[in-house]
Amino acid sequence: MSNPQHSVIPRTLRIFNALPGSAVAKGLGIAMLLLLLFFGGRIATDGGVDSTAGDLRLALIHILLIYAYATEITTVDSDPWAWAETQYDSRWMRIIGPLFAMWTSCFLYVMIAESARFSKLSESIESLDLLDLRPYEPLTRLGLTNALLVVGMASVLSLFLMEPGFGFFIASMLLMFTIYAWVGLMLPLRGIRKKISRAKEVELDWCRQALQVARTQLKSGGDSQYSMVEITAYKRQIDGIRNWPFDNPTLIRFYELRTAAAKTLLLP
Repeated sequence: MSNPQHSVIPRTLRIFNALPGSAVAKGLGIAMLLLLLFFGGRIATDGGVDSTAGDLRLALIHILLIYAYATEITTVDSDPWAWAETQYDSRWMRIIGPLFAMWTSCFLYVMIAESARFSKLSESIESLDLLDLRPYEPLTRLGLTNALLVVGMASVLSLFLMEPGFGFFIASMLLMFTIYAWVGLMLPLRGIRKKISRAKEVELDWCRQALQVARTQLKSGGDSQYSMVEITAYKRQIDGIRNWPFDNPTLIRFYELRTAAAKTLLLP
């Protein structure tokens, strides 16, 4: 005779409870199973020949995120593995969650991939004028735009704090988005920063050599092509150039946009 209490337990919940280990261990086990299925199917079809490195990374990110979005963070006062116990709203979240994870992963990947590409392109610059860095403002705007988009997404996610039980999730997501915002801000400028740093070293070396020559000629009473005052002033100007090409007007505009976005989210 079957146990009546056992018969009312959802099948998915019985399978989940039959798995050994804690909830975290079960989640990792499910992720590993999905990884094995993914790579097995990949080898069985085309062996990954027609795939790109970006497709592989995105697929792996989706597999690692699917457990969290489809279960733990989308149910309150009900078992995440008992589909029949969940309400319509929870089911909707469990469907939309993976889609949100997919688009978020695509956005973060594209942001990093394109930023790295622009950084590599800027490394191919043959000559650079330290006294006029305006041609490289698009790189700065790209970095600031990346950071603004990530901050905007994190601001929307912070609305989850209005509901109980999302503190740890929001803290971990905000930490991740902070890292992505920093990477999105700095990565496009990595190549041009190297160029600026090298150009500054060349100019400062010239200043040091010119100062030595001017000092020698000054001691000998001869005339120098440049005065020590001029060379010192030029050296001070080169020293004042930032390795990261951020100018104050651009930073002020970014701050104003960020403040406007925050105020918009806080409007009733």
